[in-house]
Amino acid sequence: MFLELRDAVNPALVLATRSALLQRDGDVVDVDGVSPVVFGVVSGQDYYPTVRHRNHLGVQLGATAEYPVCDVVQTDFTTTPPEGFFDFNGLNPAQKR
Repeated sequence: MFLELRDAVNPALVLATRSALLQRDGDVVDVDGVSPVVFGVVSGQDYYPTVRHRNHLGVQLGATAEYPVCDVVQTDFTTTPPEGFFDFNGLNPAQKR
């Protein structure tokens, strides 16, 4: 998996990226297979979380998510926010219905 945090004002601007592993149960963890994925970004700000995979369409939440100061933040891509999901580059939106 390839994870991105994109700017809340300009979603085309990628602020941070990380490689990660997708587990069988759907959890995404760091490349060591057990640790949560940690981004080196400013906490307490909003970002567009984006998930990409070489064999699948990348998705981005349709709304920003706040990443506060804490140990672990979970972003659940299994439920659809009112704004839906969009492909990672903002063109030809893929939406879950």
